[in-house]
Amino acid sequence: MIRYPKFFFVVTILFVLMFSLALARPPFTLRSSAFSSGGAIPLQYTHNLAGCPGGNNVNPPLEIISRPSGTGSYVLIMNDPDVGADGEEEDTNPFVHWAVWNIPVATTEIPEGWASPMEVIQGMNGFSISEGMVQTGYGGPCPPAGESHRYIFHLFALQESSVDLIGLADTSGDGIITVQEVDVAGEAEAFTILGHIIL
Repeated sequence: MIRYPKFFFVVTILFVLMFSLALARPPFTLRSSAFSSGGAIPLQYTHNLAGCPGGNNVNPPLEIISRPSGTGSYVLIMNDPDVGADGEEEDTNPFVHWAVWNIPVATTEIPEGWASPMEVIQGMNGFSISEGMVQTGYGGPCPPAGESHRYIFHLFALQESSVDLIGLADTSGDGIITVQEVDVAGEAEAFTILGHIIL
């Protein structure tokens, strides 16, 4: 009869437990308590410009779940694929509502009306082009009357702890391509849709 050392059983049990925990680990996810994926975004998160639904232009709360291994920082991009970067018809460069990078890896939630730390960079949004004024940070949804648009929050987990993505600030819609050119550990999305309310 073969006798195995006690540590053999201990190591085996630990291995099984670690393997089980790895399988149980939730996927890299971005979600919001303010809306469900594919659901309507509440009006308080829409823009407060004339002709918009009449919101407060504050970002909705977001939660980051289970960051990928090797993540050094996050990049967050919110865009509207149903309208072009110039604010006109849909094209290959979607309208950018929010572009944020160098989000610390320890971040697990972005609260409503987020006051980001100093190391975080918030680029100009698409209203800087369509409205002819400089706007940085979050620019809420403002679809044309009678239209329903999609608004997608893309969260990228980068391997670098700090990156220079100032090219995002031109709001040309190339932001996602720019992010993909650096080392990406993973990507998560939260999708929402807003139907414009005709007053």
